[in-house]
Amino acid sequence: MPWKETTIMRQKLDFVTSALTDDVNFTELCAEYGISRKTGYKWMEDSTLMVDGA
Repeated sequence: MPWKETTIMRQKLDFVTSALTDDVNFTELCAEYGISRKTGYKWMEDSTLMVDGA
């Protein structure tokens, strides 16, 4: 079975969606995606900027 290919933008979207909707520990979610907590918070901030249109 081949690997599932995703784009960085799709990974960010999946991460933010999980962080907002799932009852999951933020640190564990970051570890699952292989990113630091600092990067996780940056992705969350970037997503609010996209929604706000800033």
